[in-house]
Amino acid sequence: MSKNFFPLTNDLMFKILFVKEPELLISILNSVLFPDREHTIRNIKILNPELVGSSPNDKRSYLDIRAQDEDGKIFHVEIQVAHQSSFIKRSMYYLSGLIRDQLNRGSMYSDLKPVYQINIVDFDLIPSENFHSKFKFREESNPDIILTDDVEIHFLELGKFVKNDVRDLKNNLEIWLYVLKHTSELEEEEMKILVDKTPDLSKAFTILEQYSNDPQKRNELEAKLKSDRDYAYDLAARFEAGELQGVEKGIEKEKFESARRMLEEGLRLDVVLRITGLSEKDLKDLI
Repeated sequence: MSKNFFPLTNDLMFKILFVKEPELLISILNSVLFPDREHTIRNIKILNPELVGSSPNDKRSYLDIRAQDEDGKIFHVEIQVAHQSSFIKRSMYYLSGLIRDQLNRGSMYSDLKPVYQINIVDFDLIPSENFHSKFKFREESNPDIILTDDVEIHFLELGKFVKNDVRDLKNNLEIWLYVLKHTSELEEEEMKILVDKTPDLSKAFTILEQYSNDPQKRNELEAKLKSDRDYAYDLAARFEAGELQGVEKGIEKEKFESARRMLEEGLRLDVVLRITGLSEKDLKDLI
């Protein structure tokens, strides 16, 4: 019988899991980035553990994960279920911010640390049959020449991962993708096999059980998601109605139109701010 866990493709459940158990984040990062174990992450610090805004009136969710390991390497992980035509451009924008934001006044370019971005999506995105696509900066006429090892972008496409039997899983990456794709369908016997293969998953299943079987926790989880959606829809409606005071304060109308379109496509509000360049102060003026 299925355990009926809350799905890990739900981005809030996804972040809760890895914030509560950073060792699980280490496990999935190592499985994606260092499958041959030429290097492994040993310790990690989550840079944005908050799930919602810090002020009482800010009920938005911040569901991407940014982290840094013991060597200073920076990691950005996000899961996305709904198809978005601008997803790759948004990923590039995130990536540029992860690089740019490392430097403060007086910092040297040599202080920049490597950045790894992992995008887990439940829709077809890359024109390839592979479920795992890895990108680096390469010389066009000679792809063996890599400009730098300090930037990597990974896409994991759940729809292209087709293994449906836990006994066929060959490595930790396949195990993680199986769990992500089939969380709500997992049965007791499957879980035992998965834990035998990857012992850290016992912690994941414990947290999933807590949130799935505790009515209060599950209701809180669903309420936060509803609040986040309502907040975005309300702001989109206000964009449409022309009630934005920010336009009168000199912010270009094109930014607001772009923000409105992105909200209509289902982008989270914090993502819209990053892409359009609107600041937190601008946001306070708008709401």
